[in-house]
Amino acid sequence: MNALRGQDRFHKLLKECKNYADAKRLHAHILHSDHCDNRFLANTMIQVYGRLGSVEDASQAFIGIRQLNLYSWSLMIHAYAQNGHLESARNMFDAMPKRDLVTFNAMITVYAHHGNHVEAKELFDSMPERNVLSWIILVAAFTQSGKMEDTIQVFNQASSVNITSRNTVSGVNHSRLLLEAKEVAVKMPEWNVVSCNEMIAVNAGIGHLDDVKNLFDWMPEKTLVSWNTMIQAYSDHRNLKEAYDVFNRIPERDAITFSAILSGHVETGEMDKAQSMFESMPQKDTISSTLMIRALFHRSDTESAKQIFDEMDGRDPISWNAMLAGFTEKFHFQNAQQMFDRMPRWDVISWNTLITAYAESGNLHTGKILFETMPHRDIVSHNAMVALYSRNGQLEGADATFENMPKWDDVSWNTILQGYSSAGNIPRSHGIFQRMPERGVVAWTCLLSMHAQLGHLDRARELFDAMPIKSIVSWNSIVAAYSQAGDPASAIALVESMALEGFRPDEITLLSVLAARGHAGEQGLREFGLAIAAHGLAHSKNHYSCIINALARAGRIRDAEELIAAMPFAPDAETWAALLGAPNYHESLEKAAMAAKNAMEAESPLTRGLSAPYVMLSNLCCYES
Repeated sequence: MNALRGQDRFHKLLKECKNYADAKRLHAHILHSDHCDNRFLANTMIQVYGRLGSVEDASQAFIGIRQLNLYSWSLMIHAYAQNGHLESARNMFDAMPKRDLVTFNAMITVYAHHGNHVEAKELFDSMPERNVLSWIILVAAFTQSGKMEDTIQVFNQASSVNITSRNTVSGVNHSRLLLEAKEVAVKMPEWNVVSCNEMIAVNAGIGHLDDVKNLFDWMPEKTLVSWNTMIQAYSDHRNLKEAYDVFNRIPERDAITFSAILSGHVETGEMDKAQSMFESMPQKDTISSTLMIRALFHRSDTESAKQIFDEMDGRDPISWNAMLAGFTEKFHFQNAQQMFDRMPRWDVISWNTLITAYAESGNLHTGKILFETMPHRDIVSHNAMVALYSRNGQLEGADATFENMPKWDDVSWNTILQGYSSAGNIPRSHGIFQRMPERGVVAWTCLLSMHAQLGHLDRARELFDAMPIKSIVSWNSIVAAYSQAGDPASAIALVESMALEGFRPDEITLLSVLAARGHAGEQGLREFGLAIAAHGLAHSKNHYSCIINALARAGRIRDAEELIAAMPFAPDAETWAALLGAPNYHESLEKAAMAAKNAMEAESPLTRGLSAPYVMLSNLCCYES
């Protein structure tokens, strides 16, 4: 209940945001709260950033959503469109793993709003199915373009298929493009239960729950679809009290009814209740099973997800792809390959998911074979291959794949730029940056980080100051640049500035500052404690290691040992090695031997091969001799 109240408070504040700075501050608070993985709030952030004109931030909010729904995609399409990025909006639409009536209508609305009636008609003709809203948007597109003959022809076609309704126009009349269509649409036949159900779905999709309830209560006749649509509307907006109210009043239930409630529990993170609801379902369909599979993978409960999948009576491509995506997201690449091999058929999502997995693991050979074997490649496939070549240091292959792509999106540009900037190729990086049609915060940060890594601190600062929009990653990059350059005072000043700009320093920020202060020694411990009070940060093992290193360098062995004892983590080999490197630790060979022994016993796959404990102990023995 407290979580829901917190969500409602954040949602209310987001809706009230009037400027970009307020939105960034509020977004930073959300990301550092218990609601950091809240899809509902993330979707709202996309909406807010789109309204405020920051497409890049909207895109970052979209990318950060772990389990995207169709509403997330539709909001991102709208964010691109309302800021004039029609090509990006269409690329986003084409990249969607699944499209329904709402997303088709959203894309047609984009074209209609910008007067592109030809593209609107082409997309309309390609729709597998249409509803009343599809026809009205098309009528509006031709009306707005002044093509009255075509308008009348479309209207006559609409009337001949007996679509409805008068109230549909009022339901979407918030869009200016439909004002011209109102006089035409008002002449359409009266509405029926089908069009009412459509309007409930439309209003729910845009968050007008009061209109949804009023329409539902007014309906003289309700079908099971009406009841299920209402439950799903409330669940999508995490309003489970009202969802259960409808659920308890419904005259009959089917698998979709239970799935609607189930999705609400998954949305709110109530996995125990979700599993209880799932187990109580008299009949489990593929929708509910797939929903549970995704939720369980998100909670890292791989075995339970596999069990549900194995017990499914009928599996569709979506459920197979959910398992494939779950394994890849948890880096279980062998299981992902086995799942892929078991699939009865593969679609482009299946291929892309596995190629992306090999891109993450750096397996270039297998990734290339998959890419070349694909029967159909889309922009996601090409982007994955560019990333795979780049991560393996094969920039010629990355460049060739990029240049041969039929079209590029923001991800394409940022991926190839990341490849060259990580390699420190200044001319090529700046060349790509200049070619980019839209330069967002990711692109600017790539150049900034490249110059920082190369030691070009002045150039990195110039780029940072010139950035039109900054993100927490940008701030962390410039803070790290000054830290690596041995200028902790400037790094601290930047941390204070970022806080004033509404960006809350995170664990990465703190680690950079501690690394800079590690060589200063005396101030490290004080700042370590102050960081908790100032920003409420939970310290990681790396943060403790930095402070222990600082204390050891300053000769404060007792303080370092006490901090190791008080750590909420088991000390690792690097922690003990920091003690061995203290200038006066040789005074106690017994202590040094114990630290070296602990370092060797704490060896892990990440620290295996660390020679420092052996070398330092050898030096100490020589000193003792």
